[in-house]
Amino acid sequence: DQYFTEFGDLSWADLVARADIRLPGGNINNTAPVVSGGVCMRGQGYPTNWGDPLNPDAACGDYFPMIHVAGNALIQSGGVGQGILLIEGDADIRGNFIFHGIIVQGNFETQGNGNHVYGSVLASNATLDLQKLVGSSVLEYSGCAATRAVLFNRGLTRVRPIQNRSWVDLSSAVSG
Repeated sequence: DQYFTEFGDLSWADLVARADIRLPGGNINNTAPVVSGGVCMRGQGYPTNWGDPLNPDAACGDYFPMIHVAGNALIQSGGVGQGILLIEGDADIRGNFIFHGIIVQGNFETQGNGNHVYGSVLASNATLDLQKLVGSSVLEYSGCAATRAVLFNRGLTRVRPIQNRSWVDLSSAVSG
């Protein structure tokens, strides 16, 4: 568990604070891109819009939200998504769900057919006995999907204050 409190220069609390979408936990159904007038509808007002990994040139193809679920998550019903999924509890994925990016949580379980995760899954309580992959689920490590989830997430690419600063007077440098 101690490895899941710090992620580079950000803590778990920092990541949660940067979440684009916040959900209470429980059943999460029918995640799909939401487009109006050719524009991807983003953020907390559209909690089931998790981007469009299947159509990268579409309006939501460049939307990689950070989604925070404050509890256990049962994700099902043929949804799609991309980005970073932060789950406070356990994840149970069922029924043809496709996700490109990074999933971080406690225990991880899949059931049913057609579930695909491309990227990485970080399970804080990972022991092979507790992780269950049932049916034809596929977890495929993809450095590209994980990198895209981080690089294209607006919460992680915003300007942040520098903790320690210093300066040097370059006008006094001796050229030679």
